[in-house]
Formats: sequence, C-alpha cells, structure tokens
Amino acid sequence: MEGERKTALINLAGINKVPISLLVGTEDNTCPYSRAVETASIIGEAVVHFESIEGYNHLSFASANDEWFVKLVISQLQITPIEEHIIAQ
Repeated sequence: MEGERKTALINLAGINKVPISLLVGTEDNTCPYSRAVETASIIGEAVVHFESIEGYNHLSFASANDEWFVKLVISQLQITPIEEHIIAQ
C-alpha cells in the first residue's frame, strides 16, 4: 500500500542496556493502554517506571507542558541505583 512501509520486528525482550520509563495514556487509541502494559511485560526489568496517565491519548503528549508533567519527565531522567545496575550489564 502506498505510504506504508514494513520493517523488521525488534526483539523487545532483548532490551536490557538502558532503563526505560513508560508514560502511558489511558485513552490512547494509537498505542492502546493494554498494548503498553503488554510491551512493558515483554521488556521486563529494563522498565523501571510505568506511569498511567488518566484521560491522556496519543496526541496529549504532543502538547503536554503542565508543570506536573514536566516534573514527571525530569524525574525520570534521573538515574537510580537499579538503573545503574541495568546500564552496567
């Protein structure tokens, strides 16, 4: 189909060198909440934070600049001891 491209699948279970923080909108139809939960489960220990954000959809993140959201993002950029362990592997 024109405008569509197929790429090789990525083995999500193989992600283990970087800590991952998932911020997930509960009303996201592009990447449904259930898919995000499943993806976090597949990735496993590398997911060091999973945040459910009530009422957010996929586009909500494009304009999310509320103080609480910015603080949340900044907090996830800090490395914790468990993340240091993941990075060292």
